[in-house]
Amino acid sequence: TDNPQLREELGVLDEEAAVCQRLTGDLLTYSERPRLESRPLEMGEFLKDAAARLAEGMQSGGLAVHVQAKTGALMADPSRLRQVLANLIRNAALASPTGAPIRVSGGPTDVGGYEFSVVDSGPGVAAEDREQIFEPFVSKRPGGSGLGLAVSRSIVSAHGGSIWVERAPDGGACFRVQLPPNRNGSHKGDRA
Repeated sequence: TDNPQLREELGVLDEEAAVCQRLTGDLLTYSERPRLESRPLEMGEFLKDAAARLAEGMQSGGLAVHVQAKTGALMADPSRLRQVLANLIRNAALASPTGAPIRVSGGPTDVGGYEFSVVDSGPGVAAEDREQIFEPFVSKRPGGSGLGLAVSRSIVSAHGGSIWVERAPDGGACFRVQLPPNRNGSHKGDRA
């Protein structure tokens, strides 16, 4: 349309519709255990590609995401893990000062799984809030739905993994995701 005011109002409506769509998707994901469509996934390349796409999609805020990820193969659902990574990067961007880089790193674990982390430059998460923020509808951010981290925990748990937050060495928050070795036919306690 040639009307600038109408174009701006349509843009706002489009943004609000996207927020509603994401919230609805989060509610549906949280309401039932996520069904995984696992396939062989090279985690180092996955983290680099997914983080680059997410940073590009959020570029309007000048988002800088630095990725250092080692190779490591898993059976995992890439679309679900992308959702986890998106939630963590989005939260990191909102917590960090404008223009501050977000660091994503990853590598294989000693038992054959894979661990990755997302580190921001924000104020960090108080020790007493570290478990509570993974509960649904709990948000320390004005306007937050409190579903992103709950959904992320649900997805990581469906993979047999764990997610937690700790203080980053330079301050800020460090969210860690640990995924177990391939679950193709194996169960959580199969390896010591």
